[in-house]
Amino acid sequence: MPLADAGFTAPKPVTTNGVRSALAKSENTPPLPKLQALPDNLTAPIILRLGDDVSTDDIMPAGTALPYWCNVHASAQFLFKALDGNYPTRAKEAESVGHVIIAGENYGQGSSRENAALVPALQGLRVVVAHSFARIHWQNLVCFGVLPLSPATARDKEILSSATMLAIKDIHRQLSEGSEIQAEADGKLVRLSHELTSRQRELVACGGVINYLSNREELVNGSP
Repeated sequence: MPLADAGFTAPKPVTTNGVRSALAKSENTPPLPKLQALPDNLTAPIILRLGDDVSTDDIMPAGTALPYWCNVHASAQFLFKALDGNYPTRAKEAESVGHVIIAGENYGQGSSRENAALVPALQGLRVVVAHSFARIHWQNLVCFGVLPLSPATARDKEILSSATMLAIKDIHRQLSEGSEIQAEADGKLVRLSHELTSRQRELVACGGVINYLSNREELVNGSP
């Protein structure tokens, strides 16, 4: 069935004197910064502790942030505003090492908005340890290079409930070897689990799907 008959009409290219016009941008649509690859060794502070059913609207509210939606720098000020308005400041203070968020059940439930994963990643979010994740937000975290993990046992949950620092060594090797990560929370051993496929492990390790595709393009074309 032709697209038009199915209710879809492809847009016509915008041209001026036969030349295709460039995409118009404003000062409120800056280029997307390059996401950093996941380090092989991470020691980062836990700067935010959340309960169950945190929604993507709790993470990045649509109302007040909507005028800044295309500006990932300006919209960062609204992150977790209803839950902890000081999160952006603490993220900035930890930007040299990154940071970790601890959450309860069903983290990221609600709408699929990508900015709820992208903007925290650009603020240095490296790992989210949640008891469970909403499916689409979990995938969005992976796509923007944030490692989603869960406590393996009740003991690990208990240790993490009061921890202030999380340290993980040999992250890339541990990811490649199975579905469990050994880490330290305030010096105490904790076991963390994940459900990443081999391809998703590659995405997280290199800093997300944009980096993954860019690296593949460079490899194919021989670009530096």
